[in-house]
Amino acid sequence: MRIGVALCTYNGERFVATQLKSILGQARPPDLIVICDDASTDGTFALLQTLKAGAPIRVELIRNAANLGYLKNFEQAIARCDADLVVLSDQDDEWRPDRLAKIEQAFAADPALGALFSDAEIVDGELKSLGYGVIDALHADREERAALASGRLFPALLKRNLVTGATLAFRRTWVAEALPIPPAAVHDEWIALLVAARGALRFLPERLIRYRQHGANQIGARRLTVGDRARLLGKPRRAQNERTLSVMQALEKRLSGKVDAATAAEIRQKIEHLERRIALPDLRLARLPRVLGEIANGRYFRYSSGLRAIVRDLVSPM
Repeated sequence: MRIGVALCTYNGERFVATQLKSILGQARPPDLIVICDDASTDGTFALLQTLKAGAPIRVELIRNAANLGYLKNFEQAIARCDADLVVLSDQDDEWRPDRLAKIEQAFAADPALGALFSDAEIVDGELKSLGYGVIDALHADREERAALASGRLFPALLKRNLVTGATLAFRRTWVAEALPIPPAAVHDEWIALLVAARGALRFLPERLIRYRQHGANQIGARRLTVGDRARLLGKPRRAQNERTLSVMQALEKRLSGKVDAATAAEIRQKIEHLERRIALPDLRLARLPRVLGEIANGRYFRYSSGLRAIVRDLVSPM
């Protein structure tokens, strides 16, 4: 099978050469790399041109005339990646030399596999390990880790996203269904939900990339401290819940008639739960009856973060 890499860049001259060298140095090299540069204002594009000229494989290099934002940039990179497997890449990480070989092996062994994601080693700006992986940084609980191991991922993903886009690979046959990506979604979250709803998403526990955290990441993955969690209680939640609701409504529409009744019902229940949370009044004391209702029906524990979400809804500003 042919493997294509979809790499998006924006003002990434500090790290992108390291990333591209790790991609080109794979034990199983990619057949194609599609690089979409989002109107960088530094030396990124010139560096990419130099790296392309010396690459031993086909490299398609596109420079956007204006900045599209990471979501639309990834969307066009995915659309242009005409290979059997599409492997996503950020500009500032470093791949383990056997990443593509492991991915190819997994897809070859399971024709029903639609998408695959892995763990990743969290490193600092100089690629020094911080001593934990992405799943650790997400504080995945016992139930979530069991879901990752079993492959029954859709219920877990309805609660929250566990997929890091920089670790995601999928068959091109899913692209037509995944695109366009809804404006409120994140590309990895969206693709993972679509594939998991059909039972075709799997997790590989190996840390196949070094996921660099340098303070300017579009979406980071550092482990939250107790202080970080306490500060989150002081932040309004309505806008985040509205974003998630928009994603779930788009998912329901996109999957209409394509999933079984039980899966469709789970998506509908998630939507109704989010609508209840969004409609909570600003006055904290007045929220209690509605929160108790969602506790009684179990939806805080099936579709949100359980006790953490309950506490947030009772004490955080809306």
